[in-house]
Amino acid sequence: RVIEPPVLLFWVQVLCLPSYVLAFRARGRSAPGWGALFLWTKRPLRTLGIGVMCYVSYYLILWVYGHGGDVAAVTSVRQASIPISVLIGGLWLKERGMTQRLFASLILAAGIVVIVVAG
Repeated sequence: RVIEPPVLLFWVQVLCLPSYVLAFRARGRSAPGWGALFLWTKRPLRTLGIGVMCYVSYYLILWVYGHGGDVAAVTSVRQASIPISVLIGGLWLKERGMTQRLFASLILAAGIVVIVVAG
């Protein structure tokens, strides 16, 4: 079955929303209130740029899949970017908890190696 990338993205976001809310509650936090909808007004261009990059990257992944890209290879490259993102977040953006995140992302990277070697 063929589905357009924007339609798939919409339904993925809609179906994931309940799990996001449950994750917030499981961590003892309440889901963000209505005020969170307007946080983007503090830095609108940055927020817009981040949003555009997210959707463009997702669209490109779906485009590669649609043009016969090897799903395992594309997914592996996509997942390999996670440790890099953790390092950028910790070193450049000064986010907390980099050690735990880096450890988890390296476990993920090890899984990628297993997939590539086994494939």
